[in-house]
Amino acid sequence: MSINVVEIQNLPLLPRLLKYFSDPFILSAYATAFLSSLVWMYVVTKLPLAVAFPVYIGITFLLVIVGGWQFLAEEITVMRLVSATLILSGIALGVK
Repeated sequence: MSINVVEIQNLPLLPRLLKYFSDPFILSAYATAFLSSLVWMYVVTKLPLAVAFPVYIGITFLLVIVGGWQFLAEEITVMRLVSATLILSGIALGVK
């Protein structure tokens, strides 16, 4: 049940918006963004920003590598593995 662009391009604005916002992929994106915002606010209250932000950026980079491999069939090259290892090492050193 995903959005068919050709099907809805001629709909009036309100029905088109309702169709977009009833799509499960769009709803899951909003839910994920909301939950990640809550987690981020909690983390920032518990850790110094100088620790929390680099860890967040590093984990995001690692998740992009895994997501690209899992969902888009992207290749994980040796350079990406080396980069991921360096990032994990930096996170391990940074949180101590």
